[in-house]
Amino acid sequence: SRGCPYKCIFCSTTQLWNKVRYFSIGRIIQEIENLVFNYKVGHIQIFDDLFTINKNRLQQFAEEFRGRSLHKRVKLTCQARANLVDDELCLILKSINVKIVGFGFESGNERVLKFLKCGLVTVEQNKRAIQICVKHGLKVVGSLIFGAPTETLEEMKETIEFIDFTKKAGAD
Repeated sequence: SRGCPYKCIFCSTTQLWNKVRYFSIGRIIQEIENLVFNYKVGHIQIFDDLFTINKNRLQQFAEEFRGRSLHKRVKLTCQARANLVDDELCLILKSINVKIVGFGFESGNERVLKFLKCGLVTVEQNKRAIQICVKHGLKVVGSLIFGAPTETLEEMKETIEFIDFTKKAGAD
């Protein structure tokens, strides 16, 4: 897919694409099969803005992916959004051999995170997403924005505390 329905203040995606557009599941499967069978690729990093944004579509993809036994041939990495993570989502990801899930955590401070992500994700949701993914054996990686406009030293310290939490919780 390309595009994202969220309008995070720092992201260029909504400037480039004014809506989310999907390739057909058949086309995606065909591209993956080409990489796996013709080029012997063993790990694919899916660079959708948010591969997990539509759980029903993800489930349809997973059924086709497993139906062709691709989950036995290739490992996947994808991006997710913390407020969308739950046990069901993680089970779908595990079923298609996703090994690594990336997040834009952005900040460990609630005010800064609200500014950066327009109030749609909380620090607690970020923490919970890490815990759920780790519980399901998914490797978690994430990005942070340190020194955002108007961010204070105290708020930066909260982001350092968030990093400490992520390490203790099992994120990479």
